[in-house]
Amino acid sequence: MSVLLSSCDRPYQDRLKVGANHWVGYFPLYLAESEGLLAKSNTQLLEYSSSVDVIRALKNRVINAAALTLDEAMTLADTGYPLRIILVADISDGADIIVARQSIKTVAELKGKRVGVENTAVGGFMLSRALSLNGLSSTDITVVPTSIDNHIQHLRQGDIDAVVTFASELRHLQGYPVTKIFDSSAIPNEIVDVLVVNAEWQDEAQLVALAKSWFKSWHSWQEGKVNRELLAQQLGLSESELLEVLSTLKMGDIQVNQSFLNQSPPSLYLSIQRLQDLMLEEHLLSSKLSANAAFIIDPSIYKKASQ
Repeated sequence: MSVLLSSCDRPYQDRLKVGANHWVGYFPLYLAESEGLLAKSNTQLLEYSSSVDVIRALKNRVINAAALTLDEAMTLADTGYPLRIILVADISDGADIIVARQSIKTVAELKGKRVGVENTAVGGFMLSRALSLNGLSSTDITVVPTSIDNHIQHLRQGDIDAVVTFASELRHLQGYPVTKIFDSSAIPNEIVDVLVVNAEWQDEAQLVALAKSWFKSWHSWQEGKVNRELLAQQLGLSESELLEVLSTLKMGDIQVNQSFLNQSPPSLYLSIQRLQDLMLEEHLLSSKLSANAAFIIDPSIYKKASQ
């Protein structure tokens, strides 16, 4: 109702519509929506079951902004979509993991083994970094393309010996003997989620209001003013699972955004360069994004929101 009432003040077509899936790192958007912060600036959150659906909605202009992984944003820009990164949402600090059969204790022991990985740049990047840091390469293992919705099943069935997955998926392995042999805390600041907007969107005040809502919701969480059980249910987790996954993330507060965006050039470019090299090697990008004028990192929004 609050969203409907707020739309009376401004034309519906002027509403900023933001899409996100139920990844824990995007929870400030869900808080901002439930607390009515988004509606005050004629902004609406649309929930999707997967990032594939979010990207499709962006391409079809159903939504104007979205929370995406950095590789998803880069892939989208590579298609010609005019994209502006306005906020760092979160940084994986153990949220991305590699688990293996209990008999495998280290990454080095993956040599000659079958490793499941989703066909995404983040999955490939995680596996590549883990292997290289332990003296291996992709030629030392058998890579098995495994989608996120069944990779745990393949591990349990013995189809693969290890899998690149997420901390949030460990609940599905309870009672099954596995060993965590690598996680993203070993590659700090390299796996990043971002908030993006169609670069053609003209209402800067709405974008600033969106960033302010993000920061305010995160502050409410830190101050203990959030119904954690209700939020967990909204994200499809128990409260303990929510807290466990959050412990593996560095959330994109003002300080994190300052460290990533408040330089010239922004240090986020370093994360982009690392990921770009892998994506070009794996033919996931057609060309370097430095040549793409539609791919923009815009620190001005977070700066105004933090004032």
